[in-house]
Amino acid sequence: MLTCSMAATLFVKTHQAVSKNEDDNAGIQSADSTVQAAERVGYTVDSLQYSHKLKG
Repeated sequence: MLTCSMAATLFVKTHQAVSKNEDDNAGIQSADSTVQAAERVGYTVDSLQYSHKLKG
């Protein structure tokens, strides 16, 4: 099972690898920015669901 910390580490490593080459390609840079925004939204939703679960 993939934990949140394992997923976060995987995302960080992936973004570091992509960022090495994204300066040369606007498409890659745009896609990486979009993925990062989606990850933030996913983390926020997960956090809200967990918080709601604790209150319920």
